[in-house]
Amino acid sequence: LHAEVESQNIPHNEFFSGIYDFNPKVNYRTLFRQWLANAVDSTLIMCHPGEFSNDCIGEARSNELEYFLSDGFQSDCREYSINLTTRPVAS
Repeated sequence: LHAEVESQNIPHNEFFSGIYDFNPKVNYRTLFRQWLANAVDSTLIMCHPGEFSNDCIGEARSNELEYFLSDGFQSDCREYSINLTTRPVAS
């Protein structure tokens, strides 16, 4: 896939992060701060925020959403000089 998007000049992420076991007891902010600390340009961090649902990761979704809506998330992004974007930034 990487070779194909490169050959077509399709903007894409180079790095991927955000993998965890969706344990609802984990401190999601702590995990996310680790991912931010290790993020380099063109890193995509996977997340699944949402209202609590009955699916197998429902409680984890709720924890993620709570973090993303918190002042802590914005503060963490500033601390790690992370700029959020909806599309890749041209280099």
